[in-house]
Amino acid sequence: MLTRRGQIMAVAGLGFLLSWMLFGERELMAAGLIALFGVGIGLAKVAWDRTDAEIYRTITPQHAFVGDTISVQLRIEPAGHARNVRIEDHVNGQPAAVFAVDRFRSGHELSARYQFTPAKRGIHHVGPAVMSVGDPLGVAHQSNGASPVDSVIVFPPIVPLGGLPVSRGSDSGVNPGFVRNTGGDEFFSLREYRQGDDLRRVHWPASARRDALMIRQLQEPQNTSVMILFDPRPESYRTADVFEDAVSCAASIYQHLFRSGAGPVLAIPGKGVTRREDFDKGMEWLAEAGSSPVVDFGNAVRRIDQQVSGGLIILMTGAPDDAFLAAARTLQRSFGRRIAFTVGGDVAPSPLFVPIPDLDHMAEVWERGLEQAWAIAPSG
Repeated sequence: MLTRRGQIMAVAGLGFLLSWMLFGERELMAAGLIALFGVGIGLAKVAWDRTDAEIYRTITPQHAFVGDTISVQLRIEPAGHARNVRIEDHVNGQPAAVFAVDRFRSGHELSARYQFTPAKRGIHHVGPAVMSVGDPLGVAHQSNGASPVDSVIVFPPIVPLGGLPVSRGSDSGVNPGFVRNTGGDEFFSLREYRQGDDLRRVHWPASARRDALMIRQLQEPQNTSVMILFDPRPESYRTADVFEDAVSCAASIYQHLFRSGAGPVLAIPGKGVTRREDFDKGMEWLAEAGSSPVVDFGNAVRRIDQQVSGGLIILMTGAPDDAFLAAARTLQRSFGRRIAFTVGGDVAPSPLFVPIPDLDHMAEVWERGLEQAWAIAPSG
């Protein structure tokens, strides 16, 4: 295809030829032919060049934190032939690295490497790599996007914390509030009847709808010592920066408790509840927090309540609204103790919540919250 310069040259060449036909000046004819000849040579050159290739990308690490350096290695296997090829790789739709290749031909593998440092949490898309070739006059150009788009997950910034929650007056570390009396099994899902299933668990309304026996699949709630519930609704926070601080606060607590052996789980309405060993999954959820709306916050909290019970629940929100206060009351029945944090300097004080003005005050407020709930134990 023609570049902007090529389009101007083509229009100019046609204009010169038209002027020659009107005025009969040979110089106008020569200028027009030269301009059109240059455009034709450029188009022929880029039509001859082939930038077909297979591009393989290796990203290290796949999980990183804001401010970490991420390395991208490109391995290029040409399937065509060209000269003066430009290879441009993208990060989040913006050019991140440009490489120039003098000779591009089949059978000669190429490699390139670059680095970038993410400034924001979330899923960062790397690619596609676009290969392009032009002519010496810059009148024609062709490009070929030959690689898939890969992803790297960037976790939010982390604040180092000290102190761990422990139960008061308990040497064993087992809290009597860990066990919840649910009054029976919790409903989990439906499946088709298999021989030997207890007919008392047949779900008759679903069986009638599907014209087949459907059995209630039951599951005991997960029992854990600590659960962190993060409010993922951006509208609960005064500004986008406050929301980012809250995500970092939740991630800091989650990482601190996990590394200290407390075995926390993370609950995010709209996502679900992690298992104790699924730390990376929880951090991925926090990296993506706010990217999709929570359709029904109340029902999402009730589903979480059916899945988990434990000793301590840590709540985190911005300005607590009626929906969040109702969620806190619902979950309080399943846990022995509670610490509730609000993030943002302008949140009205409340005896039920410990305020975190901003991320810089997270460490000291965390210890104050522990003092209000139980006691502080050394983390080492």
